Amino acid sequence: MNETTRYIGLFWLNSAETWVDVKKSSSLPSKTSPQVETHWISEAGIMDIFILLGPSPSDVSRQYSHLTGSTPLPPHFSIAYHQCRWNYNDQEDVRDVANNFDFYDIPMVRSLTENEELIDIKRKTSFLGRNVARHRTH
Repeated sequence: MNETTRYIGLFWLNSAETWVDVKKSSSLPSKTSPQVETHWISEAGIMDIFILLGPSPSDVSRQYSHLTGSTPLPPHFSIAYHQCRWNYNDQEDVRDVANNFDFYDIPMVRSLTENEELIDIKRKTSFLGRNVARHRTH
């Protein structure tokens, strides 16, 4: 970031559907950099507009968080890897996969294996010379 770079944020608080058109303008003299023009359209409602002045992106983010509150961390369960494989051979195969996650230090919160429905879908039957999956109808 050089000394002339500044960051701003705009928080447009309106409960109605809003459209924002963004366009770069090239109609300025060649000595200046292109400008960005925006056109904001809300169908109805009261518009509260908050202009968040930098100078840095983290300052803008801090001001926005002060207005709206910070985003809560997602539950631990949702941010780690969920291992799912349809073709485990046996329990030893499942253990090997889980052990490899530990060996390579890959976080995993859950390992999903086949259930009765998936096993039934995987069974193949011959129909008119082609293999097709047989599905339960219940």
